[in-house]
Amino acid sequence: MRGQLGARPLPFTSNQALNGSNLVGGPGRLMGWSIKNGSGSNTQEADGTQNAPAAGTTIASISLANGVYAVSWELELSGTPGAGDADNVALFIAATQIGKSVNAGAVGTYGPFSAQANVVFGPLVLAAKAIGNAVVGSVYRVTLQATQIANSLCDIKDGGMVIASPSIDPQNSETQWLGEMGIRFDNGLSVQVSQGTISGVIWFSLDRESDERLDG
Repeated sequence: MRGQLGARPLPFTSNQALNGSNLVGGPGRLMGWSIKNGSGSNTQEADGTQNAPAAGTTIASISLANGVYAVSWELELSGTPGAGDADNVALFIAATQIGKSVNAGAVGTYGPFSAQANVVFGPLVLAAKAIGNAVVGSVYRVTLQATQIANSLCDIKDGGMVIASPSIDPQNSETQWLGEMGIRFDNGLSVQVSQGTISGVIWFSLDRESDERLDG
């Protein structure tokens, strides 16, 4: 009888999890995992200023990794704004508009405005942009705050069959040990992220090692 080799660590990257890449062939046993939520800091902030921005000009922006974010933002107008500056800022995640300012064409601070940004194939840019050409002499300032509000989710699969579904809190990690028996897989192990950004290690044993443990 061959000696017992025990569980083997198998690291995987965020790209492998995003693509659902096969990590190891079967048959064998999934013994456990240690997975880190890598979706960036829990709250990210940005502050930007533009003088009389032209249409489409970015005033403030944040790069967001995969995840679900609650967004709060404010617009401050100063200088000599006019009617053309009313309701003239839109909030985008990549090319998708998710919000718009409600403001007069006058000096003042407007908001906070709220939105939700869903990032699946990140990183994507959250940006506040001028909709039309601003009035000459106006000054736009935008403050952005994006807070991750949802866990990273993934499936550990045997071929196309889900055998475990870890959920990892924002800015946290999950380590799970399944014991000596583990979960049998026949076709191969993969990790597929469905929300957020993850990386980590899975522990596995080849089937012959598990069978020898049982025979012993």
